[in-house]
Amino acid sequence: MFANKNIAILTHCDYRRVIRALLLAQSVPAEIEVICAVNGTNQDIRMRLGDRKVPDNLIFVDSERQYIYPANALRNIALESATREWVFYIDCDFIFCTNFWDVLRQRATELGNAADKVCYCPVALCDPRGEFLAQPDNPRQVEVESESDHRPPRDWEDCDGACLFKNHKMYFSMPFGSGFAPYEITDAMKRLRNIVPSEPWGLLKRKHAVFADEDFRSGPMDKQQAVSALLDCGVRFFAIPDIFIFHLWHPESLDNKYDRVRNECLWARRHRDTSRTYLLIGLGGILPHGLEGRLQNTMSRSDEQAVIKDSALAGTKASCEFGNSQNHNSPVVLGEVIVGPHAISRDLFARHLRLCVFFSSPAYYRETYNCSATARGNQAPSDYVRLFSESGNIHDAIASIENVSALFHLGDPNRCSRMFRNLTGVGVPVEWFEMEKCLATRARLRENQDRLLYPNEYLLYDFARACAGSFR
Repeated sequence: MFANKNIAILTHCDYRRVIRALLLAQSVPAEIEVICAVNGTNQDIRMRLGDRKVPDNLIFVDSERQYIYPANALRNIALESATREWVFYIDCDFIFCTNFWDVLRQRATELGNAADKVCYCPVALCDPRGEFLAQPDNPRQVEVESESDHRPPRDWEDCDGACLFKNHKMYFSMPFGSGFAPYEITDAMKRLRNIVPSEPWGLLKRKHAVFADEDFRSGPMDKQQAVSALLDCGVRFFAIPDIFIFHLWHPESLDNKYDRVRNECLWARRHRDTSRTYLLIGLGGILPHGLEGRLQNTMSRSDEQAVIKDSALAGTKASCEFGNSQNHNSPVVLGEVIVGPHAISRDLFARHLRLCVFFSSPAYYRETYNCSATARGNQAPSDYVRLFSESGNIHDAIASIENVSALFHLGDPNRCSRMFRNLTGVGVPVEWFEMEKCLATRARLRENQDRLLYPNEYLLYDFARACAGSFR
């Protein structure tokens, strides 16, 4: 069973909220490590903390400050920084109750699931009216607050003004408080995942943790996506109703309306359903050079990591079924990645697949075609538009079909690598998504001229490129 020295709490915050990370660290035993990924530099952190002493168990991991809060990217930074056997996901706005870890350890022992993929989830309580806040409501409260501004409850008898956190009443369906027994909430979470995705926080083994989809930013749906990824990975969730974490009150923020719409669209296209089958399609026939072979070679190492299998899907060239990786830096989500066919057709949109569409500049396609024609000793055909015509319905697909999960612009291999990990949980090197360098160089040199000679080809390319940006 877990010991305090084997636990790391993973949290994240904006540099203005580091006071809350400090309070979180003070509420746990000194042997428990608290890793807080911060949207801000070390200088930002020092300026906000002033001369306050940082607890020895609190580790800040800084990053370049971004205007839109990168919630899931920070979650991944914290996970990558963790080295202990057990991790506890939590937001920095929470504080643990007294005797939390002793009770949790006892309940986990009673459940007897320590060797399984289990997440132990305490009750989350909140303070919707600010009753546990010493100072009056202040729109800039988070920026100016100090440790003395909060008086969070530490025992059940102190919780008179608190209530169950937001939608948790849909999952924590039984009474809670001292003396109530644990119960499983996995089925309820699966049943409601497409209606009200769940967000219980909890303790699980680090090797069962998964990377969150970094395209989810300031919310909502960011932590719900991360929890749903654990569900997809086969993690079971147990409510521990006689211990609690307490959410520190703050005024509601109204400045993320754009991200709200954007995240809802991302959820619908990528994560709403339980299907984890991804079909990789090359717009115009081009996929990253060697991607198929690399996936096959890498994902066939062991049953724990992946299994290569035949697929019944017509036109499929190869498929890889991904399981959990033993490397804690590259955990993956259960699912299947199928390579091919290399053209988009209308019938693909009727399948229960998640489509990943790769594309590049038409100039690159022409260079590729010219090279293959030269190798055959033939003249390259002049009607290059014919090569693109098979994918002519991409406009409708991108605009209206929900199972187009992502568009991969191969001119940006760094982003391709990150998006691939977002979707599948598989961390693969950036170079896997790089096109053949010599052809890519020649394509860049001829693109301006090609835009004048073949303008219709670039209508489709520019449309796909603009839509790829909207998926960010």
